[in-house]
Amino acid sequence: MTQARDLANFVSGGGGLIHLATTEATSGAAITFNSSVMNVTEYERYVFYGNFLPDTDGQDLSFRFLDSSGTAISTTNAYSTFLEGGSLTSRTFGQICGNTGSVADNEIGCIFQSFLDFKQRGVADICASLTSITFRTNSATAGGVVQSGSFLAPSVVTTQPTGITFFPASGNFARCKIGVFGVSSSA
Repeated sequence: MTQARDLANFVSGGGGLIHLATTEATSGAAITFNSSVMNVTEYERYVFYGNFLPDTDGQDLSFRFLDSSGTAISTTNAYSTFLEGGSLTSRTFGQICGNTGSVADNEIGCIFQSFLDFKQRGVADICASLTSITFRTNSATAGGVVQSGSFLAPSVVTTQPTGITFFPASGNFARCKIGVFGVSSSA
């Protein structure tokens, strides 16, 4: 019954996705949404829609959470990431999609949707996580749909994130556009 009531509330306009910002880069190394865009006291969950085209072939779309001072959280083994078909890896950044085709090869890069739960609840509880569904192309490897998940390792990081920065693993964006939406608590 609760799910039906939540759905009715969403459809009637009582909750849902609230557009917060859209940022586009035609060059550069990062797109950042800080605490001036992402208010963790108002929204604990966010949805990102975007496209990513690196300037060099085979780049990963990566991210780091930001702390309250706007500094990237990059502690050793802070992020645990699972890419579909792979294994869990720990590193200083999270990953959305790997081996993306580039503008130099006349490819479209990747189109992604990411779902962020921002609440860092402590060592024994749920931690900040980003789950993504990506359609990627690369003429050198098989394209297709890739699912991924990254989270802050609660045994390593207990800081409450307040923002996020997206970046290619190396090089720059040729083009990247990302929209962020807050998920209304009444949804």
